[in-house]
Amino acid sequence: MWFVVIITGIIAGVFDADWPPAEALLLLFWLALCLWYQHWRLLPLLILSYLLTSLHLASLFHQQLPGHLTGKELLLTGHIVEVLKETAKNTRFLFQVEHCQNLSVSRERQNNKRNNALVLDDILNVEKTKTEAGDGVEQYHCDFHGRVALNLYHYSRGISKKEYKQGDEKRYKKRDRPLDPKVGERWQFQARLFPIKGFLNPGQSLYAMRQMAKGIAARGYIRSGDNRLLDEGWWWPQWLSQWQESARGYVQGLTDLRTNSVSDHSHSQQLSVQGFLSALLLADTQLLSSEQWQILQQTGTVHLVVVSGLHLGVLLLIGYSIARFCNGYWPMQRWSQVLFWQLFPVLLILPLLLIWPLGVAVQRALWMSFLLILVQVMACSPSPWRILWLALTGLLLVNPLLLLSPGLYYSVLAVFLLLFFVGQKASFWRVLQLQFVLFVGLLLVQSFWSNLPGSSAWLANLVAIPLVTLIILPLSLLSLVLPIEWLQLLLEQSILLFWQWLVWCQNGMPWSLMFDWSVAIILFCSAILLALPYLPARQILLGTVLLLLLFSLSTSDVPSVISSLINSSSTLSDHKRRVFSGLKPGQFTVEVLDVGQGLAVYIQTRHHHLLYDTGPRFASGFAPLQLALLSRLEQAPGLLDKVVISHDDNDHAGALPLLQGYFIGEVLTGQPQRIKQGVLCGPEQSWQWDGVRFDFLYPTAETVSGLSDNNRSCVLKVYSLRYPDMSVLLTGDIEQPVEQQLVETQSERLKVRWLLASHHGSGTGSSLPFLRAIQPQGIIYSAGLNNRFRHPAEKVQARSRQLGIGQYLTAEVGMIRLAPDNNRPDGEWLLTTQQSQLPGRWLWQR
Repeated sequence: MWFVVIITGIIAGVFDADWPPAEALLLLFWLALCLWYQHWRLLPLLILSYLLTSLHLASLFHQQLPGHLTGKELLLTGHIVEVLKETAKNTRFLFQVEHCQNLSVSRERQNNKRNNALVLDDILNVEKTKTEAGDGVEQYHCDFHGRVALNLYHYSRGISKKEYKQGDEKRYKKRDRPLDPKVGERWQFQARLFPIKGFLNPGQSLYAMRQMAKGIAARGYIRSGDNRLLDEGWWWPQWLSQWQESARGYVQGLTDLRTNSVSDHSHSQQLSVQGFLSALLLADTQLLSSEQWQILQQTGTVHLVVVSGLHLGVLLLIGYSIARFCNGYWPMQRWSQVLFWQLFPVLLILPLLLIWPLGVAVQRALWMSFLLILVQVMACSPSPWRILWLALTGLLLVNPLLLLSPGLYYSVLAVFLLLFFVGQKASFWRVLQLQFVLFVGLLLVQSFWSNLPGSSAWLANLVAIPLVTLIILPLSLLSLVLPIEWLQLLLEQSILLFWQWLVWCQNGMPWSLMFDWSVAIILFCSAILLALPYLPARQILLGTVLLLLLFSLSTSDVPSVISSLINSSSTLSDHKRRVFSGLKPGQFTVEVLDVGQGLAVYIQTRHHHLLYDTGPRFASGFAPLQLALLSRLEQAPGLLDKVVISHDDNDHAGALPLLQGYFIGEVLTGQPQRIKQGVLCGPEQSWQWDGVRFDFLYPTAETVSGLSDNNRSCVLKVYSLRYPDMSVLLTGDIEQPVEQQLVETQSERLKVRWLLASHHGSGTGSSLPFLRAIQPQGIIYSAGLNNRFRHPAEKVQARSRQLGIGQYLTAEVGMIRLAPDNNRPDGEWLLTTQQSQLPGRWLWQR
């Protein structure tokens, strides 16, 4: 019971709405001590776990970058913790700040002196230390000692910035780099730092907190200036880094095998043995292609490739078997010998533990392993359930923010289901039952994290798990020790067989799984019933649960239940929209997604869905839309009915290629000649859905000739035919000449309640006459945090304030959602932001 109490206190500490006063925390601590003295146990444990979690969070927040240092010129002194990624163009690494100086202060102080401003020390609240340097410069120490993720861009001698951007790697060699930081070295860098925010969208709002859980307090980049190596630092990090590099080189040499074509199926992908082994042995997934990741995701086999508790458990089992074999010849007679053979499995895999990142699953497995060793040394015999709860409690006490990691739930729930089978007689049918229970039971967590696999996951894991754990993993370790050619060939063929099996499963069972919450919960309960041993009439109970499932969905018939379980066609997806949309005729919702410096708007009526713009796509291939919307679309293929691309700029159309598979049809756009299957978004393309009208006010075929890309943007008005207060105007990137044309020709049609600011709030648009003609209740700016264009422009914000218009910025509040307020009969919209859905204490800033 006390496990549950402690975990409840930790959950309360992480998700509490706000920070209580310090006096209240002291009072709670005093109350816990008094209750403990009175032989109460559960309530004091609850209070103490809550206080410990609050103290942990307060410590993490105190290490975050203070607001007044954002974007300032800083001189940082510290040591390199870890090199995250190294390419020909840049190096990204973690840097522990030991000392910080604000170089921007002296300049600001001179400006303030000129203007007879307030004393700088009172404004910036920094500790000033005046030093008599050679040039007489004053140094201002800043109170910041956190761990930061820095980017070092390699502008080499003899290469221009233009050539660098073009990727001229022939002239740019690693030996020419003026800076080449290594792990453990102490450096001085001149840098600019920014807080870690991430994108705030549904299912994507935990990035900053997860980075905080890793101890990362800020991000930034190194500027040209006084950057130099101070000393070599401590030997241990350097030795560890060299060991990791040599291990990578050894594995790379091992995997320089013959290239084979994995499959002749439609994807025709060239699967890399080196990428698989690098992920399996070194936890380096950079060599896995996006197609391979998609296969792993659809077949639910990601846990077999990345380092997980399964791999650690198999290796510990091998080590334990060796220890038992050796103990048969050298019996354990002394306590030290007992301890050595109990620790032998951990010592055996220590070289790999020095390479692997300590993810949640690995931490959980290590906790359970050490607890098992401890109880065996102490001659205790607790149940495996208690070992699991002890490990979970220890994990959360050390790092409460692991509650925000999906890996914690996957790992703990998988072990929870496995423990039901401990002690049962092994058989082929028992293995099938175990695999089915894991597949069904984990669907609850996968549904919550919007990470549902394909329907082939159960079949794929049935073969892939024994193939990886019993053949590929042992062969990989043997090949490292014994580099024999036939052994390497056997390993290569086993890996290729693994990929071929996954491709066959994906192509043979392409259906997507799609669950309502009630279905996911019932399936989880069914998995537990199937896992319980020796339960009388288990089949009857399972049938009863399934009948309750049918009756619980009182608004649905049997086909709708089936469609909520397996969705293999757009017809089923349409049926699901009709059942679960929750909107009345004439109502619609607008979601302005947080995609950084770009625009993506998702509109939903009772039965239909529209996407206006897709946001940017970066040079790395990543697009914010992948996490903001595509995870939802993966659960319902064919969900999108129409796609509108205002114009062809990357910040509006960059992610359009990623919609393949989610949308098939013509794309309405202001630049049809540049968009595949593009059709001009003229007034003749207007339509009506479920009592909601969609009218294009601009452009026309006559007006677009000779215009800039921005002024070709589609201007779309969406309004309800039943609720007058539900209306929004999407303006793309139009500028003031187009705005003036719309005011002169369609002034009455411009009136709406909400406006998406043109060009992200740039000063080239949102003119005063345009705003007066629209008379909006609120204006929404879709722009990135601290963007280099300084959007939204100050003069645009001043115009909006002058007219009394409410202003909302996605960079500050995340995704903005306009949805019907069911408490008002007139159907007025209720604005909610993604930031408002977060616990209040997560928003605290220094």
